[in-house]
Amino acid sequence: LHDGGGGEEARDGGGGEDEDEEESDAAKMKKLQAMVTGFVRQMVAGSAITFLKQGAGDETSARRVPATFKLDKTLSSASVQGEDMSLGLGLADIEDIYNMDEDCQEVFPKWVVSALSAEEQSRLLMIFYTDAPVSRSFCILEGSVEARKRFQECLKVLCVYAQNGPPTAK
Repeated sequence: LHDGGGGEEARDGGGGEDEDEEESDAAKMKKLQAMVTGFVRQMVAGSAITFLKQGAGDETSARRVPATFKLDKTLSSASVQGEDMSLGLGLADIEDIYNMDEDCQEVFPKWVVSALSAEEQSRLLMIFYTDAPVSRSFCILEGSVEARKRFQECLKVLCVYAQNGPPTAK
């Protein structure tokens, strides 16, 4: 792919700007593919998360339920399994994934926001999905901010894949 020559031309402004952009895009795509591949391996095996349930009879508390988020091997559905709870959903049914750093606090249930520390809010994700005929959501905490960012980015990629099929060659 690279013959070792021509490096001077790109640095001297010989039309290399578009090539640099393409290389940058290709490098970003390769990095994203590696991240998603690692994410898939981890999630097919199952990954520990904290599922948030509204406190019984209390509109301002959240019960933290240790749970496992798992993808099926066909990458078409996911499940959340925890003590006294189980949730299954198709990846194509996921509408959006919100986090407190990028989305306004108002999209999150008040009982979730009021029950979490600032540090926990930075690890919070809310997943909206369709359970025909209604839209539903649930909230989870990832182990770290980096894990939350990775989870959100990779799951969004897998949802697009589930909704649209594999990318076609250009």
